[in-house]
Amino acid sequence: MIRGYAAPRLVENLDECCFYHTMDLPGVGTVHGPWDLRRGVDDYLGHIDLRGRTVLEPGPASGFFTFEMERRGAEVTAYDLSEEQEWDIIPYAGRDASIELGEMRAQMRRINNSFWFCHRLLGSKARMVHGHVYEMPDDIGTFDVCLLGSILLHLRDPFLAMQKCLSHTRETVVVTDMLPRSDLLPANALRRLVPGVFRQPSIGFAPDGELMRPTDTWWKLHPEVVIRMLGVLGFGNARVTYHRQPYRGRRLRLFTVVANRVRG
Repeated sequence: MIRGYAAPRLVENLDECCFYHTMDLPGVGTVHGPWDLRRGVDDYLGHIDLRGRTVLEPGPASGFFTFEMERRGAEVTAYDLSEEQEWDIIPYAGRDASIELGEMRAQMRRINNSFWFCHRLLGSKARMVHGHVYEMPDDIGTFDVCLLGSILLHLRDPFLAMQKCLSHTRETVVVTDMLPRSDLLPANALRRLVPGVFRQPSIGFAPDGELMRPTDTWWKLHPEVVIRMLGVLGFGNARVTYHRQPYRGRRLRLFTVVANRVRG
């Protein structure tokens, strides 16, 4: 057992929380967050069987998938920032990022609070470790499954994040992320429509130096890029599915890649 498991935090006041996900909680009812994934859980998770499996979940936010995976029979270890670690804010020249970092620290505390608020009400046994994903401790152990749920686009170095996480993953990785607008059709369909184009998978750089936004989204990841990165890290036999999930009243297009360890 690692020394760094976070002690459960007693949070009783909703006003101390920031919910990233819409959730139904016993004794409280529905709490609202920007993402309402309640009807799309299995699509998001790639329809994998979680019964009796251990799961590493970096970036759980309010813990919606932590608790859903528990409900499906998994033993989950969540790994997330606290207010002690810094987000990967885009360092726009001529802009003072200290104010945004301070706001992010305060928001992260409230997001952590929402996790522990739900953890208590749902009777969860999930464990939490705080830290930056690039510095994941070796003694966190190994897991059957790793869920990377819409976190890679927010990281300066998504490959290093995957490398760190997958060094602790024995069997299966699930990567779910936003589908870039330029790839609203699967890549193979685009190739059929425009022969000779899109021969190599691509990755888009999201920050705009003139507009100075976004502040916390780095990449537009295409599923084929994710698959190739996973291949370098020893995960293959990948399958990709596409689905829509509600975000602030819109239904956004996401992709999910499920791959299994084939070497290493």
